[in-house]
Amino acid sequence: FSGYAGTSAKFFTSFAATLDSKAILNFDTALSNIKMIKSQHEVSLIQEAAKLNEKTFREYIKYIGVGKSELEAIEKGSIFAIEHGAEDIYWMAGSGKKPTIMQYSEAQNRRHTWKKGDYHYSIIEHSVHGGYFGELTGIVSIGKPKDEYKKAYEVIGEAQQVAAQKIRTGHTIGELADVAYKVIASHGYYKNGKAPTG
Repeated sequence: FSGYAGTSAKFFTSFAATLDSKAILNFDTALSNIKMIKSQHEVSLIQEAAKLNEKTFREYIKYIGVGKSELEAIEKGSIFAIEHGAEDIYWMAGSGKKPTIMQYSEAQNRRHTWKKGDYHYSIIEHSVHGGYFGELTGIVSIGKPKDEYKKAYEVIGEAQQVAAQKIRTGHTIGELADVAYKVIASHGYYKNGKAPTG
């Protein structure tokens, strides 16, 4: 069985009952190890998904601005992605005076209209073939961004570049994350082991 961390107690109890007391083995680690290895074909599918994310984001930001609707921008971006080959879509987005993220359903309920001084934070994920996803995260400032947010983005960019230089056959994502973490921490973030908020 794989997916323990995201499984509710109710589902697991029900699932176990149907197996008539047979042992359930945790397959999480083994599956994660298998998924770490990608063929060149799989890499090309991920690259294709990442390219679609970038195209979609460029289309999406055309609809962001003072007096415009957050929900309409998300809908326009989603339609663009589908028309350009997305087989599956996962979006999170949020707007306000501080960068914030929320589920798409919350954006539907809020129906936010952008004002000067707002920040819009989005996470866009699309798959093009076979469930291979790419992800793009971005913050758009409706007006001049605060210096603290500009600095944070510069630090993240530096961390990504340093981590990218460490990509080698046999290295894990966790090892790259550790490298990026050290760069970010060297700039004063992650104090007391906690990530910066806002």
